[in-house]
This record gives sequence, structure tokens and C-alpha cells, in this order.
Amino acid sequence: MPRNARVVAALATDPNHGQGAQVGALLSRFLGVDVAINMADQRIKEALGLPQSDRIGPLLGNDLVVARTDQGVLVAWVAKDERQLHQVAAHMTRYRAVTRGPLLLAGTPAAVQQAIGQRAGMTRRLFEARLRGLPRDAFVRLEGTGTVPRLPFPITSYALTVRADDTGMHARLRAATQRTNAEDLPLAPGATPPTPLGRTNGATAGIRDLRQVIQYALRRLQTTDAGAFRRYEVARRALKLIRRGDINSDVIDQLSGTATIWSPDLKTFTITAPVADPGRMAKALNGLGPLIRRILDAVHLPGARYGVTGSTFIVTTDPATSLARLAAGRPQRIGNLTGALTGIIRGQTLGQALIDRLGLPAIASLSLATLGDTTFAVRTATTGVEASADLTIRK
Repeated sequence: MPRNARVVAALATDPNHGQGAQVGALLSRFLGVDVAINMADQRIKEALGLPQSDRIGPLLGNDLVVARTDQGVLVAWVAKDERQLHQVAAHMTRYRAVTRGPLLLAGTPAAVQQAIGQRAGMTRRLFEARLRGLPRDAFVRLEGTGTVPRLPFPITSYALTVRADDTGMHARLRAATQRTNAEDLPLAPGATPPTPLGRTNGATAGIRDLRQVIQYALRRLQTTDAGAFRRYEVARRALKLIRRGDINSDVIDQLSGTATIWSPDLKTFTITAPVADPGRMAKALNGLGPLIRRILDAVHLPGARYGVTGSTFIVTTDPATSLARLAAGRPQRIGNLTGALTGIIRGQTLGQALIDRLGLPAIASLSLATLGDTTFAVRTATTGVEASADLTIRK
């Protein structure tokens, strides 16, 4: 792999030892997993242009390394079965494939040619140095440099691992960013956790200091991302009000507490946040009513409701439940998670979402009942971002 590859990832493939075996043990807990594995095997062969009769199993054992280079995608793999490797490589039609004994180089023609000719590429020591501080025995290890599209952070480099153990799968992300001021971050910095309203079903997330999130988004709208958004008359009117200060003082400045984002089914969503002066907030919202309605229409949420109940601001796509009921609950921390954003997705909710999204039969719920809760957290600083996600898999 070239030293300056944009992304380099190593995937453990040994089904009998280490992380490969641990992932296999987790998969075995799911009813009907053999069918899913066979389908995945078929998809992989289709993606590589291989006939379904080719066997990939004998090749497994060493890490499969994949990179995105300036010349395109590149794969390097030292296979366990050299004879089977040569047969598979000969059948590969979607990418150029070159073998040197048990070594396979595959990818776009330019990337493969560059790999054959280079003499000072990526080393194991350099790869592991870029992953320092993250688990070394992870199932997936990935590092990259450069910006990531659609992320609000000006990332300069990042590293990710996904590790399996007897409890489930655990992802850890560390990213370095250009040094910036705390107020310019999309999330409030520091490890202090939010305390969202307690919910026992669905998916719940807490955001510490929603005001910072909104102010960051508004700055983006008025600068780099404003061009496309300003084409809409409704956006121009909203930005004009923001500059005048009405929304800032009456609405945004009151949202410095923890906001709760809750969905019972990942289809309808409710956002709640405590406010210091409910009367002033309600008055401001009434005055902005027509504009807010047009904004909701523009973002395809014409049926959303909003308002102030008690001392809580609320926005919801739930068409029937009263605002007061949606705002009820006791603030509490989610586990031991830290950072400005923390959350939990219940296993039953995640399983049903997968069934709906993938069009699976209802009987798939028997297998997906093995899914436990997923927790996640994001912590920001002026020099970087750390994130975690943990999926529990029941025995």
C-alpha cells in the first residue's frame, strides 16, 4: 500500500483464531445465520465478477488489506491456499488481479501497477502508529487522512477500529481536526454527559447544549453552505430574522440545557428541551408561526407539531400524542457514556427497523431477537473528535 493512501483498512479473515473466530461465534447466536452467510458469499463473488463455483473459504487466514489510493482501489492479501488463489484470480473480471506466489494484488489497473512498482510503501509499524491508542486486535482496523464529505468537522486524519468480544461489537473512532475555537464546534466540547429524559423503548439521544448545535448550523447556512439554501425564499426570511436578533434572544439562547431526541420506532421523532422563560418562548413561536410552517413544508415535515408545554419546548412528528405527555419524564444520564452527544437504541427497535428497511419476512424477528441494545457517544475538543458505539449481542 502507498504511504499516502487516503484510506487503509485491514480485515481479520481467520475463522478459527482471534477476531475472526470471535465474530464467527457472535454470528452463530443468530438463528438462520447460515443463509445470511451464503447470501453474503454470493454478493461478494458477484462484486468481484467471480463464478459462484469458486471457493473463497480456503483463502482465509491472513488479514485482507484494502486501500483507496490516488489511482483507485487496491487490495492486498496473502492467501492460505496458493493454488485456490490462482484459480480465483484467473476468474476475476471486475478488477485487475496479479498473483506472486500466495500474494494477491487486485484493484483498478493503475493502482495495481503502482503497487507492483513501488519500493517504499506502507509498513506495519506506520499503520499501527496511526492507530495508536485504539485496540490492536480488532476485527476491522482503518486509518485515513484528509476531509470526510458530509461531516461538520474539518478532519485531517482519523482512525477506526471495530472489535468483537463475548458481549458484542465495539467501534471506536478517533479523529484529529484543525485547531479551532470551542464556540465553532458543532457540539459543545468536553466529557460532561447530557441528561436526556428517560425512555425505556425506542431510541433516545441526549445533546448537551442544543444552543451550540443550532448556532453552528446557522453560521454554516450564512457562510459556506448558504448559496444553495438561499435560493429558497423561506430560508432568506429566516436568516433575516436571525440577523435581527429576535430568534437568538427569544428562542435560541433559551436552549442551553439538554435536548432529548426520542423515537419509539425510528419513524416518528420528538425533540424536547427545557427553557428558562416559557412565556417568552411561546410568544416568539406564535409570532413566527407562518414562517415555521413554511420551513416545515420545505423540509418535508408538513405535519410536525411544535410548542411549549410547561417549561419544555417540543417539536414532534407524532400526529396524536399530547405534547405534555411527550415532554414528561425524568432527566437521567445514559449509562456511563460521556460527551456532548450520547444515545441508546433498544434491540427490539433496531431489529424491527432492519426488517422494515430490508424487506425481511416477519419471522426474521426470531433471529434478530439476539440483538441487544446499542449505545453511542461523541466527545469533541478543539483539536479532535472521539466517538464510540457498542452493540450488545445476546447469548
